[in-house]
Amino acid sequence: MTVQLNAAKQTLRRLLPAPIRRRLRATHRDLTFRITMADFRRRPDEYRNPDNPKLAKLIYGWGNAGWSGWEDFLAGCVDEALNLEDGAVVECGTGLSTLLVGSIVTSRQVPHIALEHHAEWADNIQTWCDRYGLSTQVLHAPLMDGPDYDWYDTTNIALLATATLVLCDGPPGDTKGGRSGVMDKLAPMVTSGTRVLMDDVDRPAELELTRVWADRLGSDYEVVGRKKPFARIVVR
Repeated sequence: MTVQLNAAKQTLRRLLPAPIRRRLRATHRDLTFRITMADFRRRPDEYRNPDNPKLAKLIYGWGNAGWSGWEDFLAGCVDEALNLEDGAVVECGTGLSTLLVGSIVTSRQVPHIALEHHAEWADNIQTWCDRYGLSTQVLHAPLMDGPDYDWYDTTNIALLATATLVLCDGPPGDTKGGRSGVMDKLAPMVTSGTRVLMDDVDRPAELELTRVWADRLGSDYEVVGRKKPFARIVVR
């Protein structure tokens, strides 16, 4: 049956013009995302598990290949958000994680702000948040050149006083200084009990940043995940 199905797919690829194949693929992605997102909003607890195949469906449906968080990080974000009863969430970089976390914390009236340096993408994510009725605020914050690193320009942005959960999946890894700004710029918001998730610790720069920040905070960190690990710091 599988052989026959693959043969049928190959035949369709030969018969259908490329533009039609792209439209069909886009339609399939969109339908997959909407169905799976609806399931997530009904049963978010099931998405704590990175091995849940529905997470892969969300990533596929979202379609932002190469930039979207992988199952390990997304499951970690969901788990931390479900554990929140109060406080606030600050996110550096936006994407699928913004929708998943926003869906959870909106129902709990927990503030959630997300910083994004790309104006068009910030508008896109805010549109998605509004579509799902989320209270999440996506804030356009261009990267500002600094002596040692570039970081989000929050000069005209009212940030939260404290954050109980910090999610760091931005700015991009090729930014000057990487994500070093998270230590200095968000330090005033971090208090005892704050939990920090740093994605992309398969890259040496992010792993070293995590080690340095945890040491500065007098806290431990753990590396979590198999496919694409992230780090978790629990501030003492």
